[in-house]
Amino acid sequence: AGDSYVRNGQVRVLAITRRERWARHPAIPTMAEFFPDFVLTGLLGLAAPAATPAPILDRLNAWVNEAIMNPPMGPRLEEFGFTPRALTRAEAETQVREDRAIYARIVRLAGIEPE
Repeated sequence: AGDSYVRNGQVRVLAITRRERWARHPAIPTMAEFFPDFVLTGLLGLAAPAATPAPILDRLNAWVNEAIMNPPMGPRLEEFGFTPRALTRAEAETQVREDRAIYARIVRLAGIEPE
């Protein structure tokens, strides 16, 4: 299990980037508890070519949502600290845009230049 490293002491977690504490390890604080403006949740999903027809994207979205919300995938994702959430395509696109803006700000603040 993904959290077995935490449970057996092989890994000491200082904080997690989830919005709320992890139910499996409620003693681990969130980054937001130290830095209130810290938000970095991440998203796992699938991507398809831009020309993919909407009905196919809708069907893929439904299949992915079904998979991540049920065994064995849902519980397995939770073991790794993810919170499975069924998203619409629009919600996923919004999350991707928000994440890109956060990462762009991190890159800019860190002064990282492409090579």
